[in-house]
Amino acid sequence: MTCVVIAVLVAGAYVELKKPTYTATATVELTPAAVSGSGASTPSLPALADPSFAIDTTDVAKLAAKYLHETDPQRLVGAASVSENTQGNLIYVSASSKSSGRAVALSNAFAKALVAYAASEVQSQVLQMQREVNTYSREIANLQARLAADGGHNAALQIQITALSSDESSVLAQEASLANAGPQALVEQTAQTAYPSGISKKKLGAIALVIGLLVGAGVALVRDQLDTRVHGRPELEALEDLPVLGELPVHKDRKASTSKVAIIDQPHSVLAESVRDLRTSLQALLEDKPAALLMVTSPAPGDGKTFVAVNLAAAWALAGKQTLVVSADLRRPRLEAALGLASELPGLSQLASLDRSSRPPWAPTEDQAGPPTTEEISTSLQPTPLPSLRAIAAGSIPDNPAELLAGEPMTVLLTRLREIADVAIFDTPPVLSVTDACVLGSQVDGTIVVVSEGDTDRGALDRAIQRLTETGSRILGIVINRSTNATTSLYYPY
Repeated sequence: MTCVVIAVLVAGAYVELKKPTYTATATVELTPAAVSGSGASTPSLPALADPSFAIDTTDVAKLAAKYLHETDPQRLVGAASVSENTQGNLIYVSASSKSSGRAVALSNAFAKALVAYAASEVQSQVLQMQREVNTYSREIANLQARLAADGGHNAALQIQITALSSDESSVLAQEASLANAGPQALVEQTAQTAYPSGISKKKLGAIALVIGLLVGAGVALVRDQLDTRVHGRPELEALEDLPVLGELPVHKDRKASTSKVAIIDQPHSVLAESVRDLRTSLQALLEDKPAALLMVTSPAPGDGKTFVAVNLAAAWALAGKQTLVVSADLRRPRLEAALGLASELPGLSQLASLDRSSRPPWAPTEDQAGPPTTEEISTSLQPTPLPSLRAIAAGSIPDNPAELLAGEPMTVLLTRLREIADVAIFDTPPVLSVTDACVLGSQVDGTIVVVSEGDTDRGALDRAIQRLTETGSRILGIVINRSTNATTSLYYPY
């Protein structure tokens, strides 16, 4: 639509700014003598045999300059054009100019010049014939003198005199025919008015409309071919062999720190209802798991996986389930800021470490090595605004996050988390950035892949799903974040 509007506006501006060109046409009529002049008695007229050639000659331009009272004939060469009717007896002389008066003057001047040029050509032919007759007369007189000297009995001379006399008579007849035929061409109708030429405003507008539509269609096609971003549920369902678990609409305050847990801040919003729908879909998939472990990840940074993990955990807690949310991004943790967790307290990196010496003295034991105890896990839990929702921070940033997540203490930790929570949700790094999500994905009950509508690249999503599948993750489905076409947009507050 934008291309159409721009094309029409450009066409309108062009029409307004461009000065119109006017064209005037005069008509030259060829006389019957000129049209039938190819017979034996009347020679053809070379001047008008090719009017389009004659109109561009310097001789015609000189005559036109004379009628226009101009001193530079060379400027007029090519200033007019001609066309003929089907019968060949009319020649239309046209001239164009930015001034209508100038167009009329040029057309009439060139029409008169063409007629005068034809007359001059006729006169030139008559003079040429007269010279030929004079030549014949001199040759005949000489032959007759020689014949008289021979006593009139030279047959060869007599034959020559007869032949020359016949040629002389033929040329005299043609000369008389041209001289008596009158003008070969006449200006049948002078140009009176000049009319604007070129494309009319309506036609130009129609052309601009068509061009705008074609350009718009071309731009849309190219954009569709070059745009590899995710654009909603229908596209994902056609491309991926995975269900779309939910669509979270764009939240106007999603960048504000106070709205990280939208289901708490605005429990009656469309976004909150979308999170509840997502929780319901997952409950149906995990009904055989009394204490489910879920991992939330995404193909790349910025897709909103932490936002989804926090709100999904809050939705489960609001449903009366003892819920844990774990900051399993041990490289760039984001969960702490969303829930206001104390980063200085021990977290996942300490619990997943075999070396108890790295664990602070909040849970002293005699053994300095081994998996985390239930007491250590309970002590590391941090409260949230919801009584049924507790959190485990990432803790100190380790040197070997992937190895920690794959170790024996992590396996024991996951088992013991099932004992103290109905649902545990892990916020992990993006799949394509590091291997952490793939390591943890094979140890939990299900993985949720978060994509951001209009941002996530389809190729990146394909690679992320392939990597998770190859490493043994059970992918439950895809969540579309920041959706502009969320089905829950049909909901309204009661």
